[in-house]
Amino acid sequence: MSLLNKLPYTFYLVLVLVALQGCDESRVKRVLPESAGDLGGVLVVMDDFEWKGSVGNAIRDELSDELYGSPQNENIFNLKHVPRSKFKGLLKLYKNIIYLDDSDDSSAVNIAFKRDVWAKDQMVVQIREMNYAKVKAILNENKEKILFEFKQNEIRGLQRRQYKAISKEIKELLPIKFGVTLNITDGFEIAKDTTGFVWLRSERQRSKSGTVHQISLGIMVYELPIDNLNDFAKKAVLMKDSVNRVHISTSAEGSYMRIYHDYDPAVKEILYNGNDAVEIRGLWKMEHDFMGGPFLTYAILNKEKTKVVFIDGYAYAPGFDKKGFLMELEAMMKTLEWTN
Repeated sequence: MSLLNKLPYTFYLVLVLVALQGCDESRVKRVLPESAGDLGGVLVVMDDFEWKGSVGNAIRDELSDELYGSPQNENIFNLKHVPRSKFKGLLKLYKNIIYLDDSDDSSAVNIAFKRDVWAKDQMVVQIREMNYAKVKAILNENKEKILFEFKQNEIRGLQRRQYKAISKEIKELLPIKFGVTLNITDGFEIAKDTTGFVWLRSERQRSKSGTVHQISLGIMVYELPIDNLNDFAKKAVLMKDSVNRVHISTSAEGSYMRIYHDYDPAVKEILYNGNDAVEIRGLWKMEHDFMGGPFLTYAILNKEKTKVVFIDGYAYAPGFDKKGFLMELEAMMKTLEWTN
């Protein structure tokens, strides 16, 4: 008889229990509460004298960029301060955190990016506490990455929540018309469906100062052929403008949507899920009517580089900050996948 066969039954039972306990402990470590905080909020953890002094100024100077395309002054992120002594409890669940580390650990890196430290969908940027000049240099060198990580964290969290309420009707329509899928929430309805063009719209109301205001968000999906990729970015802007003129209007006679060219759109070439694309941000206006607001457009080349698929979003929210609405749109617009 082998040695294994001689081992008592209780020994195997103990091994199983230990293994199960290890699995449970591993599972417990992964369970984190949901993150919290307003869209675009960043909690800065440092002592009061630092926040009010030159180090706080460095953070405000580097991370208070304005949101391009908003008709009013609006920062990409709103910085909120809390001293280290009060950073506990619910404050540790904040989505985006900058933590100024005052430890004496000389081996620590100057800046570290950590996901899901105290909550799900959380990004913590840890910076070693040093003098103003060094903190300023670290922020300046890593500014784009900090803003990118915070923005991506917001988008991931929105997409995870939006995925729970996807419109089945829209999900089934887009592959048939364009060979793509998009995760659009069921608060959007099909406002227009014609050859090569779909207009998805969400109408909602919001109260402010005792008055109910109309809010309108829209996403247009359309495709156009292209046979010459020279000046693709410039062509994408012209294509967008021409399609908007034809398909988007109000009840006002002669009205049509167009880019507000007095405010130059920001255009940059990007990769969208591996495809060459152009991102366009700016302001739109409704000609012959009193409407306007920010827009975000992605013009995406197919793999064969024979056509351009446009995901074209806009917001109309007079009297309200536009940042949250644009992030909501962007989160949905970044879910495009090709079905063929």
